Amino acid sequence: MEGSGCLRATDHPFDSQPELAMLAPSILAQLHVLHGASLWAFALLLYIVPKDARLLPATRDLGLLAGFGALLGATNFAYAWRISASPTGDAAALSALTMLVAALMLLLEYGRRGMVGHSRGGGRGTLLLRPWFLYPALLATGAMIAMPAEDPLRAFEAAVRGLIGLPGAVLAATVFARRAPLLMQGETRASVPKVLAYAAASALFLFGVGAALFAPRVPGAPGWLPSAEAFYAVTGIPIQAVRAAGAIAAAVLLAIVIRRHAENTLRAYHEAGLAVNFQ
Repeated sequence: MEGSGCLRATDHPFDSQPELAMLAPSILAQLHVLHGASLWAFALLLYIVPKDARLLPATRDLGLLAGFGALLGATNFAYAWRISASPTGDAAALSALTMLVAALMLLLEYGRRGMVGHSRGGGRGTLLLRPWFLYPALLATGAMIAMPAEDPLRAFEAAVRGLIGLPGAVLAATVFARRAPLLMQGETRASVPKVLAYAAASALFLFGVGAALFAPRVPGAPGWLPSAEAFYAVTGIPIQAVRAAGAIAAAVLLAIVIRRHAENTLRAYHEAGLAVNFQ
């Protein structure tokens, strides 16, 4: 790269973050690594929750959130590698896009299962919430939006973030907030865990919305649409740094609340001589 040595959108045809055009490539890559590491920490903290705790009504399906963090973290590591190595061809971009789509689908699936579990019909849900109908429909809609765009891959990424990532973030946070009363069971002083539970739901919501709304701007898209470029221009803060902070906060809060709830509930069942079987 010539001149100032800063990254421009045209320097790396596979760079999905043109909003950080004033940052050096090394800094941009480090931001992606930080974001990826925070997401892997998020996944790890959920994965190491005791196995019995994963069967509790308030904490089930945590594997979906852990998978979401692991895949989205890998996506950011892929972004960092693409910036550093500048690979040719579409393989690197397609692999990163595939991991992003899979990660956001896991997030939405966590929210879908939680909402269906709260609905009537014994958790069957409606046709629109059946996974075999929902995900193909969303992916097909994203593809139709992306096909006319100047950059179909980037347009599809933005569409998927909005169609899958945004509803996934809203539903996942809503499910966790609705399960907060269950997390209070067994607490002698419910105020502290209540605050932690709702703080965890808020962190999960803000992180997910940030990842969904502030996507890289698609060439030809209306300027009023939320984008990572607009966020950086207004705040001067890279969206990756905000996402990393949100992921770390959500991970720590979720780990504290879930472990505390698991310990209280399992202790009560064990003291009563009951077997833990919520399946």
